[in-house]
Amino acid sequence: MPRYPLVQYRWVNQAPAMFAIGTAAGRAMTFPWPGTSLRIGEHDVQIAQVDWTSLAMTRAFSRKLVRYEFQAPWIALNQENHARFRNLDRAARRQELDRILVGNILTMSQAFGWFFEPSETVFAAFEPTREVPTTVKNVSLIGFEGTFVTNLELPDGLALGRSVSHGYGWFERMSS
Repeated sequence: MPRYPLVQYRWVNQAPAMFAIGTAAGRAMTFPWPGTSLRIGEHDVQIAQVDWTSLAMTRAFSRKLVRYEFQAPWIALNQENHARFRNLDRAARRQELDRILVGNILTMSQAFGWFFEPSETVFAAFEPTREVPTTVKNVSLIGFEGTFVTNLELPDGLALGRSVSHGYGWFERMSS
């Protein structure tokens, strides 16, 4: 089964946040958080308040395309495919990012036990707004900001790509 981190740390509205899934969420809710110190990236923070939000973890096909916006850069490329990506023309780069996005969605879906029938085709297209340099564990990578459309209804707060446990690639549905 594909690996998908059940605990993800990120910044939401300039505040540290933890996104926990499944059994990890149950364990997180029983921990005595207020007063606990954490290191998130380069920041040491002390937890003063805890707010919990519960989400339903389901997926469904949509009759129309649903648009999502990345709230943190999506890291689509690894060190190996970065050089090949840089040698592609603009149209081929867009196709490659779309292909990777579909793969990221399928990997995430499998981790949650969401499987698709052979007759069900997952579609996704990425619309970049800009590339941003990112560093994960002292490795320089490219992050992509932008939106994507897909034919799936996905819960807000999930994340795609590399380093999702470090706060990258999480998304929310855009209002119509």
